Amino acid sequence: MTSVDMSSVVIILVAAAVFLALIVWFTVDVRHVKKWTGISFLIAIAGGLIIYGAIDADQFKDMPVIAVLRTVVHVGRMFGNAGDGSHDAFVGIVGDSIFTSMFYWLVHFFAYYSVVSALVLAIGKDIVKIFRTWLLRFRDIELIYGINDDSIRLGETLARNRRISLVFVGTGSVPDSLVNRTGALVYDDPEAMNAGPSFLKRMSVKKGTAKIRISALSMDDEANYSYAVRMRSSLKETDISPSNTELVMFARAASLGNELQNFEDNYGYGSVKVFDRRELASRLLFREHPIADVITFDDKGRAMDDAHILMVGFGNIGQEMLRRIVALGQFEGSTLHVHIFDPAIDKIDGYFKARYPGLLDNYDISFKAADARSSIYTEYVREEAENLKYIIIATGNESVGNEIAYGTIDILASCGIYLPVYQCYYDKIIRNHYKDECIVTKVIDDEILYGTKLDAISKEINHFYYGEGDADEQWKRCDYFSRMSCNASADYLLGLMNRLGLMPASTKSEKLVAGSSSIKPNESEDESIPSKFMESGDESLAYKTSNCEISNTISDIISGEFLENLAKSEHLRWMGFHYSMGYQPMTKKQIDERVRLYQKDSSVRILKDVEHKRHGCLVPWDDLDELSDFENSYTGKNVDYKQMDRENVKAVCKIISQMIDKGTA
Repeated sequence: MTSVDMSSVVIILVAAAVFLALIVWFTVDVRHVKKWTGISFLIAIAGGLIIYGAIDADQFKDMPVIAVLRTVVHVGRMFGNAGDGSHDAFVGIVGDSIFTSMFYWLVHFFAYYSVVSALVLAIGKDIVKIFRTWLLRFRDIELIYGINDDSIRLGETLARNRRISLVFVGTGSVPDSLVNRTGALVYDDPEAMNAGPSFLKRMSVKKGTAKIRISALSMDDEANYSYAVRMRSSLKETDISPSNTELVMFARAASLGNELQNFEDNYGYGSVKVFDRRELASRLLFREHPIADVITFDDKGRAMDDAHILMVGFGNIGQEMLRRIVALGQFEGSTLHVHIFDPAIDKIDGYFKARYPGLLDNYDISFKAADARSSIYTEYVREEAENLKYIIIATGNESVGNEIAYGTIDILASCGIYLPVYQCYYDKIIRNHYKDECIVTKVIDDEILYGTKLDAISKEINHFYYGEGDADEQWKRCDYFSRMSCNASADYLLGLMNRLGLMPASTKSEKLVAGSSSIKPNESEDESIPSKFMESGDESLAYKTSNCEISNTISDIISGEFLENLAKSEHLRWMGFHYSMGYQPMTKKQIDERVRLYQKDSSVRILKDVEHKRHGCLVPWDDLDELSDFENSYTGKNVDYKQMDRENVKAVCKIISQMIDKGTA
């Protein structure tokens, strides 16, 4: 092959590479194409005026008006032709060199670029979609089922943070602006809606390819579950490795995640995160604003006042809030009181009472069939203003919720009380406070749904109970009840440790350190707090120690009477959690029956009946020693239920302390 032939090949290959790069640019990084189209257009116009202005000025020196008109026409024509006919004339005027030629062709290249990109953006949607579909084989796929404002916002965030191919499946409308910014693909055909194998083939999903994450986020929880099930079947049929698949889903119950998780002979998704919107909203509320923060504690970790909580609305969210209140509102020395207003309470409380009888039998929970805009409600708020600690609005209607929230704040302010009011919805938590700007916490957030911090502490607690093994794998295999138990323990002790000042590098201001004078809610720290537990200046309480010293310091502090009070609080929390999960105490007759079963089968737990949701340890703290002795008399073991609470508190507090200090929680 001659050198001429070789140079021709090189030129062809380089030109082809540039052309392909332009196509990829037009179809993949659409977010920047519009901006560069405008810039290219301006560069082409400016360069064209220079080129054709010079040519026409030279050729029509005596007719300047004609020269101007020809220049305008030639610049316009530049966007529709290759520019070959004017090159020699231009370099003949300004000088023939590599720089003048490069300038000439760069200007025409920018003209070509702006025209082609504009055409692609304007009329090439189908071509672009085909090319983007082809590109799916080279990137991880983020498939979002369900098109709504939240899923669109979430998809844009995911596309911005990671190099992924974004795919929407649903009947809603995705704005062209978002499609252009993210390069998203939108499907609403039957095959895509049914998650069939041919749809996976269309997306180039096959064995050994990149990962695919399914996010079932439609407003219909049953549709989300059905889509996840159908997609699992198609993935199995296509022989996709579970390790290459993930599922994030909103469903009517988080427990559905267990059956969709890959495990031994059960094909499923490699990673599964299922959220009940009600559970997620209630968990976020008390994670961000723990009940412990409004309780006064003495220097031994014992509560000094009761938790009076007012709630408006007892629909789906309100019912979930009540369960969480009981599970997280238990402290040694304090009694929980919950008063609920809902005008339709007699029509909507039936299923709740049937599912959770222990809540109503063992706690001071009262209901009032009255609207929170009525005089009955306003009089109650006036009378109880000084006792109230926490107020939740869960009406399900934001307009009504705002009216009640601000009305309640005004009544409290007239009594000299300034409490925040929390509005809770499926998609957000709103904190309203007197004369303060409202704070909105989004429930549907990429860090919450896809991040690891929300369950990080729970995962480590679960790992502590399991012992040896991989914490992530153990968490995947964890059943629904155990997950909820670990979450409850993590959220409760995280809030309580924060309140008691047991957190390394704590950032909250309302704390109490063991050994200090008692601190009331909303009261600033003073000089009575030992300086060794404080940052310099007016920063919040913190341990000024190394990682190892933090754990040792907590072990030293959590001892004696302080440990005993925390253990009693932990037992109260444990009981509250079990009641909130539908458990009830065991009668003597039931315990005797469990003993007989144990004598036949030693694998039977004497004091725990999972099938009938009964637990023998749902008794006061002072009865635990007798219960331990009773069980040991049959099993021959050395169970000490009080000591188990003490050890659990110390272990979980140590886990939380270390994780907070490392920034992993």
